[in-house]
Amino acid sequence: MRLFVAWVTALLLACRVQAAAVFAHFMLTNSANYTSSDWENDMKLAQDTHINAFALNMAYNNPTNIKSLSAAFATADSIGFKLFFSESHYIGPLVDKAIEVFEIGQAPYNYVTDMPHDAACSSGGTSGNTAGQLQIEFPPAEMVQDRIFFSAILGSFSRAVVSIGGVAETVGWSSVLDDDVGVYHGSVAFDGRTRLVTVSLRRGSTMIATIEGKAISGSCTNGI
Repeated sequence: MRLFVAWVTALLLACRVQAAAVFAHFMLTNSANYTSSDWENDMKLAQDTHINAFALNMAYNNPTNIKSLSAAFATADSIGFKLFFSESHYIGPLVDKAIEVFEIGQAPYNYVTDMPHDAACSSGGTSGNTAGQLQIEFPPAEMVQDRIFFSAILGSFSRAVVSIGGVAETVGWSSVLDDDVGVYHGSVAFDGRTRLVTVSLRRGSTMIATIEGKAISGSCTNGI
């Protein structure tokens, strides 16, 4: 009986170790302009939020692959970070030098840089799903939600405050992490409200950070 209990305990511990591993997807094409310092910054940021590895997504025969893979693995080895390969997508902070996929892939439309996401406008050729992956495509307007989505990497718990047109409200996170450390996600419906959007983090009675987003409006940028 003692041997059986010990075996079950060991099995449970092994399962816990596997379940505790956390990784984030990283689109390698976006690192075309990365230096070793950029890789180190991203990896250390991941480590600070208890992310154990990057799952690298890359396009076949992309010229970015050789340079970026070499730099990524060299940096990961130097700071004790893990990397492996994947075929999916990633989320993370957007910076100007990390959206090269639009240039390299010769995308007909850049839907990220300095653009509001307003389903009332033209889609600019964007679809929900892709036929290339044997998926049924839908117009974006049928899939998107009229909500403001936001994420924050936190070292301790903070509340989110969203202001639309100067009217602020405290918004709950979609989930709260056990140790309060990690990536938090939240959203709020804008219910037809327009004008300037800000998202703030409040810890106690102190606002510790505020980000100003694009104003919500009924007009379209370049008809899109």
